[in-house]
Order: sequence, then C-alpha cells, then structure tokens
Amino acid sequence: MRLDELNYRPLVVVDVQPAYKSYCDHIVQPLMKYINRYRGPILMLVNAEESGVSDDHKDDIIYYWIENGLNEKKLDYLNITDKGFGFLRAWMDLTTEENIIKIGQFMISRNLTDNREIEERGISTLEELLGDEYEESLEGDPLILNWLDWNLIRSQYNGSQLCGGGRYECLREVELMFKILRVKYTILEKFVYQ
Repeated sequence: MRLDELNYRPLVVVDVQPAYKSYCDHIVQPLMKYINRYRGPILMLVNAEESGVSDDHKDDIIYYWIENGLNEKKLDYLNITDKGFGFLRAWMDLTTEENIIKIGQFMISRNLTDNREIEERGISTLEELLGDEYEESLEGDPLILNWLDWNLIRSQYNGSQLCGGGRYECLREVELMFKILRVKYTILEKFVYQ
C-alpha cells in the first residue's frame, strides 16, 4: 500500500484534548497538520462534559485543535463523539484481552450491552462462559459495550488507523472494542501518546 493511500482509510483519534495536554501536547500540532490533509473519514473520540469524565467542553476541545493548527473548514468533516471512559477498564486490570473479547463477542451476538444481562436474562453465567479463566472479581465491575455505535464503527471505520491515547487506557479500550466488533485497524504510532 502506498503512503498516500493511507489518507483514504478511516482515521480514529482518541482523547487529543486539553484535559490530557501534558500527555498529548507533543503530537497535537503534527496530528492537526495530518488531519488537514486527510481525505478519509475521521472520528474524533473525546471525553467531554457530556460523559462527566473531564471538565473539557466540546468547544474547548475544538478550540485546542484550531489553536494547534486544525483548519476550521475541516471541522465540517469530523465526526466528534463524546465516548466517556471506563467501560472496559476494570476488566482490563482483572483478566486477559482474550477473555474480554470472548465475553464481548458473546454479548454482541445476543445484542447485550452490559455483562450483567447475561445472567439476568438466564442465558448463562460468566463462570460457565470463562471456565478455568473465570475470576470472581469480574462480577464486581460491569463490561459495558454501548459506548460506541456498533453499526457506525463496522460500516464506516473498518480498516481504520487508530491514534491518540493513552496507549494503555482509552486507546486500549477502543482497540479492544474494535476487536470485539471484528473491525480491522492499525495503530498510527507516530500519533500515540502514553
């Protein structure tokens, strides 16, 4: 694949915003220049006031991007979505990626958005589904999957380049969600922060 062909693939940017300025300030200007030239669909996932995760308002986030070089005309082409935080986070600390994907795919196949629905609906139990991999601690924190529009991600963002951060936090949650949805992606390393 030629380098210029990458500009037509979907791009998903995670949490490049003022709340994480101390982490993302070194990538924001080159990323905004990259976005200015980008020709594919762009999804900007943020933690804004709607989710209560940060004090950033969408207007503040947009101003931060413009202040760092985003062409204002490009705003018409960005899908800006407040994604919230922590829907997979507890499980990321408690079990393996494989278990998260396994339970997530089981839930999606049954149109469930919260792992507690598995038992509530009498479908099965986590212990039955995970077998020897089961940890009782998983029962205390829900695995929530309705924080991204599944159909939108599958239809418009398959084959995406993912970037932003934090590498082992929100960006990792988005990666896992893409794996659960069986959506292909690559990591755009030059625009990833810790």
